[in-house]
Amino acid sequence: MKESVEIKELVKISQYAGSDILLVQGGGGNASVKSRDKRKMWIKASGFRLSEVTDEKGYVVTDLRSLVSLMHSKKMNHKEFSGGLKLSVIGDSTLRPSMETGFHAVLPRVVLHTNPVYVNAFACMEDGELAIMEVMNQEMVWVKYKPPGFELSVEVDRVCRGYSELNGHLPPDIILRNHGFIACGDSADKVISSTGKFVDAGKRFFGELHSDALLCTGPPDKLVKWAGEMEKSLQEHFKQISYFARATKYSTLLDAALDVEMLLESGPLVPDDVVYYSGKVLPAEISNSSEKWISTRPGPLPGRFIIAVEGYGVVFVGPSYKTIDTMEENFLANILVRTLISGRGSIRSLPPDEIETILNMDAEKYRQALAAKDV
Repeated sequence: MKESVEIKELVKISQYAGSDILLVQGGGGNASVKSRDKRKMWIKASGFRLSEVTDEKGYVVTDLRSLVSLMHSKKMNHKEFSGGLKLSVIGDSTLRPSMETGFHAVLPRVVLHTNPVYVNAFACMEDGELAIMEVMNQEMVWVKYKPPGFELSVEVDRVCRGYSELNGHLPPDIILRNHGFIACGDSADKVISSTGKFVDAGKRFFGELHSDALLCTGPPDKLVKWAGEMEKSLQEHFKQISYFARATKYSTLLDAALDVEMLLESGPLVPDDVVYYSGKVLPAEISNSSEKWISTRPGPLPGRFIIAVEGYGVVFVGPSYKTIDTMEENFLANILVRTLISGRGSIRSLPPDEIETILNMDAEKYRQALAAKDV
C-alpha cells in the first residue's frame, strides 16, 4: 500500500470531524492511520485543528513499532513517554505528534478521537454509563478520567487489553469519562460510521439541540463597544501581557448571559475547557466601565478568561483573536453539553485538582502557544 493511501484516509476522517463544531472544537480531537505492515503511523500534529489536516500539512509520521514498545515498557514514566513521542517522529519535522499518540499506537488501524457534544453529555453526566447502555442496548467500554497524555494512554491501553483478553479483539468504541469518544476500526468509513452512531444515540436520549444552537448573530452594539474598551484598558494596564477582547457571535452565548449565575458555575467539563480558556468565567455589568472593572478585580487576571456581561452576552479575553476563536468554540460546547444534561441528569465537572494538573502540563502549554500563534 502506498503512503498516499494512508494520508488520504487520515485527511478524510480529519475533515469529517473538523468540519463539525459539534464533533470537535478548536485544536481538540485527533486522528491516526497505521500502515498495513504495522511499521508506521500517521497522526495529527499537536496544536493543529483537525480541519487543518491536508495531504501536505497538519500531521507527522511516526515509527509505530517504537511507540508500541514504549507503551508496553515496564519502566515507562511521564518523562520517558514524552521523550519517546518526540523520538518516534520519522523525518526532520519540527512538529510534535498528538500528546495522545500513545493510545493511538495500541488501538486498531484507524482511530478517530473526538469531543462530540452529544456523546460528551453522557461522558460528563452522573450515571452516564447506565444511560448510554440503556439507549444503545449494549455494554460499553468506559475509561475512567485520567489527565491527557501519558496517564490517559496507559489507562486506555490497560482497559483495552483487558477487553481483548475476554473478547478476542480490541473494542471498536471507547468513551472517555469527562473527555470524549474514540472510534476505531480497519477503515476511515468504519470510524466515521461509529462516530455517527453514537451521536445519534445522544440525540435519541437527550433530544436534539434547538435549531438555533449554532446560530451566529451580531452581538449588541453596547457589548461590542464594552469589549473594545476592555481590550484597550487591558493593553494599557498590562503592557507586558498580550490581551485582546471580543464579544461572542453565538446567540446561545448571548442568551446564556441572561443567567450569569449559571455561567459562573459552568466550570470545566473536559480537559480542553482548561487548556483553551482556563475555566475562568468572571461577572460584569454593562454599566461598569472597563477601567473600574479592572481596578476592582481581586487578585491577578489570568492570561485568558471569559467575562459574562449580565443581560448582554459573553466577552472573551485572550492573547490573540485566534485563541479567542478557540475559546469561544470550547465554551459553546461546554454550555451545549450542560444544556443537554440539564433535562436528563446531573452534571459531573472536572475536580479542582485535575484542573491544576492540566494547567501545569508542558504539552498543554505547547498547544496553548500554537493556538495563539506563539510558536
